[in-house]
Amino acid sequence: MNPARCGCGFRAPEAQGLSAVFVNTAGGVAGGDRFDIDVAAGEDARLTVTTAAAEKIYRAQGPAAQLNIALKAAAGSHLAWLPQETILFDRARVNRRIDIDLAETASLLLCEIVVFGPRRDG
Repeated sequence: MNPARCGCGFRAPEAQGLSAVFVNTAGGVAGGDRFDIDVAAGEDARLTVTTAAAEKIYRAQGPAAQLNIALKAAAGSHLAWLPQETILFDRARVNRRIDIDLAETASLLLCEIVVFGPRRDG
């Protein structure tokens, strides 16, 4: 079962277009986890994508977590990728890849905020 859920199709309160919110029902990302997220804005669409809460990356003794994000914006579209911050806990291991495919007349607003969580030694 995939712990990531998306509530899609909400009217964006701030402007024209739609908003989508990802929810990680697992509560965080641990070593060995893999998430693949594909987002596409169709021709002349306006889409804002965010997350419901901060993304927590926990300590990993084994393999790193893999987070793969593909963002695609068709002609004339505007895509905003605006997740809440990512919190890296002490000894977290993660590989994040963001692939972007923009049509010549498309636009993208992308923001990734990373903060460091508490250290184990205080």
